Amino acid sequence: MVLKGLQFSSKKHIISISTEHRAVLDSCAFMERLGFEVSYLKVDTQGMLDLRLLKESIREDTLLICTMLVNNETGIILPIKQISEIAHQGHALVLCDATQAIGKMNISLQHLDVDFMAFSAHKFYGPKGIGDYISPVELKIN
Repeated sequence: MVLKGLQFSSKKHIISISTEHRAVLDSCAFMERLGFEVSYLKVDTQGMLDLRLLKESIREDTLLICTMLVNNETGIILPIKQISEIAHQGHALVLCDATQAIGKMNISLQHLDVDFMAFSAHKFYGPKGIGDYISPVELKIN
């Protein structure tokens, strides 16, 4: 929903990680069909993103960086705070898929500094097949 909602932006570049969940990768492919360019960054043998590569991949027309907090296959925890800092320095937004982290680790939207956070309700006893997202701007955080 976040990716598709940004389709009218004048910026037309998205950065994703090659190990993202299929839902994100499929949405990126959809955006490519609409004329967006997507850079799929590779990870190292441990599943970690090279932050220097991320910084070098951001362009003037980069709209969004998509990254998960915890990889659903490897369990690796990505450095979302650092990713957000790099993205925001490059004037890009951050979409963080926190589906695997919900209910398993403490998540502070203020600390992570992401623009959008996605998760799936079935991870906390909601119906399967639905997801949700939070924009920290909409939250009232003490």
